[in-house]
Amino acid sequence: MNRIPIRLRFALLAASAVAAGALLIGVVAVLRSEAATRQDFDHELIEETAEAAIAVQSGLTLDTFRHPQPAHGVLLLTLFDQEGRVIEGASAVAVPPMIASDPGTFYEFEDSITGEGYRAYSRPVPGEGRTGILVGSLSAASLIDESHSLRLEVGATIVLVTVLAGLGVFFLTGRVLLPVERLRRSAEELAADPGGRRLDVPPARDEVRRLAQSFNAGLERIDEMMATQRRFLAEASHELRTPITRLRAEIDLAQRPQRTHEELVAAVAGFDEHADHLTSLADNFLATLTPEKTPAKSAVPISVNQILANLRNLDAHGELIQIDVPRDIGKASVIAEPAALVGVLSNMVGNAFRHGAPPVELSVRRIENGLAFTVCDCGPGISAEAREQVLQPYTQGPAATSGTGLGLFIVHSFAASRGGELLIEDADPGCRMVLRLPFEFVTV
Repeated sequence: MNRIPIRLRFALLAASAVAAGALLIGVVAVLRSEAATRQDFDHELIEETAEAAIAVQSGLTLDTFRHPQPAHGVLLLTLFDQEGRVIEGASAVAVPPMIASDPGTFYEFEDSITGEGYRAYSRPVPGEGRTGILVGSLSAASLIDESHSLRLEVGATIVLVTVLAGLGVFFLTGRVLLPVERLRRSAEELAADPGGRRLDVPPARDEVRRLAQSFNAGLERIDEMMATQRRFLAEASHELRTPITRLRAEIDLAQRPQRTHEELVAAVAGFDEHADHLTSLADNFLATLTPEKTPAKSAVPISVNQILANLRNLDAHGELIQIDVPRDIGKASVIAEPAALVGVLSNMVGNAFRHGAPPVELSVRRIENGLAFTVCDCGPGISAEAREQVLQPYTQGPAATSGTGLGLFIVHSFAASRGGELLIEDADPGCRMVLRLPFEFVTV
């Protein structure tokens, strides 16, 4: 059934329902009509037999009695005595004597010769003259013919009504489904050449309109996802270009013949740092696609001073950053992910240089369960209304003139996945960003 087209399916269901209803009505109508015809037949038989009985009682013989021809055929009369013997008969039809044994009732019998069915009625003929039981018989052929004709008419009417109902529903369903067909053609055209197109929305405010709007909303999200993917690839290319260039430069320098053993060892150490940076960038990019919380990776003991030193080495503005860290905090060691942490701090500092103004200061303070890294600049700042906005992927503040809008989102995702938070505040002047992260301190 599910393989049949919707229009034909509705037409078949409607035709079946109409046929069932029409059949029920037809059966009731036929039964009532047959009952009414039978009642008229019996009434005529009674009246004609009564007239004949009056004639017999007055002395007329059955041969000389003339009466109007009934509507249902010729009335056949037979006169029986009280013992059931035939006194006089008006036809060659053999009427069973038993019919005369119970006057005032109806009987049905078949002619033993022709096999034709008859319906008979008997009544007594009282009086001083000729007496007995008079039986009037009428052929039941007219009843059978009328019933057969009626059933044929009702059957033909049921078939006609069913066909008309099915065709009507078929064409009506086609009209109703016309917006769906237009929607399908629009979808085919869109599939052949998307080009940012949308499905045609029907003017009627019905389910088809809501379906088209839902499809268009889905297409909007797909376009946004594709745009996000393109921007992600552009950002990945941009972010990976710098460490890869530095790594290639380190490799070129390491291949020079005049490099000493110590310089080669330092170059190899630089390779390791650049590899860690690339790994961190890859993790950050994955965080933009799957921002759900993930467990910390490659957490090792490291001092705060070493984290800041790596930041200076990897960040393009390393020498311009003003770092304020108390001596006791700088010597403290924590369990951290060096590459990932340096990467998010570099994003914060880079954002301050790109969208703020120097001097840029990075300070580190101890908090209850970890450390707070604060980056301040002297730029225009970020308004309170835009602070939630800049934490979304590929979104920048109103004053941004460069970048792709991933830096702060990566920092925000990193902090959220490790139970921390990124706060954006006014620095008066400029902007203050505070990265609060929980750390486990290592006691030496």
